[in-house]
Amino acid sequence: MSTRLVQADQLVKINGQAINQVVYKNQPVITLRMMDEVHDRNEGTARNAFFRNKEHLVENEDFFVVPYEEWSKTAVKNINGGQDTGQRNPMIFLTQTGYLLLVKSFTDKKAWQVQKELAKVYFQIKKPKTNIDPLDVKLKRLRELDQIKSITPKERQRLRVEILGDTADAEPFELAVSHQNFPLLQLLELLIHVSKSGRRFNGVDVILTDAPVIQFSNRALMDALNQIAKENNIQPFKSCSHLIAAIRKPEILNLANWTYEGQVKRTSERRVFRLIKLRQ
Repeated sequence: MSTRLVQADQLVKINGQAINQVVYKNQPVITLRMMDEVHDRNEGTARNAFFRNKEHLVENEDFFVVPYEEWSKTAVKNINGGQDTGQRNPMIFLTQTGYLLLVKSFTDKKAWQVQKELAKVYFQIKKPKTNIDPLDVKLKRLRELDQIKSITPKERQRLRVEILGDTADAEPFELAVSHQNFPLLQLLELLIHVSKSGRRFNGVDVILTDAPVIQFSNRALMDALNQIAKENNIQPFKSCSHLIAAIRKPEILNLANWTYEGQVKRTSERRVFRLIKLRQ
């Protein structure tokens, strides 16, 4: 996937000037020309400082060399003083560390104030609040499924169909998601799967019907799921409270048609709770 330059939708006031914050690879960056402008320096001052000190800078950490095909996708006026200069060469984008290294050569009093404003305001990126996309949730589950090594191809395809529905034949999307963030549904499915092969766990009763039922005490279920997690390289639950909190979230269970019925029986020794997997 090609890297995309994103122009943040906000103006930042630095040294009395309103400038657009430029974001590249999810971090604020500044061009050499912008550096000259906010510091009231002659054009080319920052560029000269850059090439004079380039040996001390690390590419892709302190600066990026961005080809025209990428930087031109942002509004040219926001990085070229409001005009298309005709430049088609790669452009230098400084990260905060690169800027701080170069600005050392600016020794006037104003440079200290501008540097402070840039560090406190410009280089701080505000991430917008986003709603959870149901498709992203499905893709998380798909990535989690890919982590399971101990299931047959037939069972894997059944789970793919359950996760993606009509899109089960689609190619997986390239998303950076970790199976460690979403283990409950995966572990419940594995519990059903190993129960079909005759495996049993103390304090956990799995009733295998068209709508499977799991009856359990909280501690026994946590022990069973954590044992399965260990066998399949899945992050275990740290405590019963973490497990109970996940089970009591219908927005999680409903993704795989599970329903939590709560306590169904109580004895002097334990309380028994129930989960049911509804038929689709």
